[in-house]
Amino acid sequence: MNLRIRKRMMTVPATSYKQSPPNSRQQTVDIGTVDFKCYPQDSTKVVMSKNGREEISSFQLYIHGDDVVKLSESDKITCMHKDRQEPLKIDTYYLPGGIPEVGVVYLQ
Repeated sequence: MNLRIRKRMMTVPATSYKQSPPNSRQQTVDIGTVDFKCYPQDSTKVVMSKNGREEISSFQLYIHGDDVVKLSESDKITCMHKDRQEPLKIDTYYLPGGIPEVGVVYLQ
């Protein structure tokens, strides 16, 4: 993605909270954070979630490829009015040669 476009669009701060593996009570704790810039969009989309079910995403974050590779579907993500939400799905779009160009994080 053109650097000029990225600087103008992906300007909203967001944070991903890395989670520990679940304990015997299926609880996780924060083990680190990743801060990144994104382009948030309020849009309704039907996505196939990581659990294999169709879910409705009403909020998507468009992220530069360098940042999307740092995220995991088990993270909790905070951006604007969405606080510590687990992504329904994370898509990564690649350039020829396998370089990640842009990612989309789908939140409820």
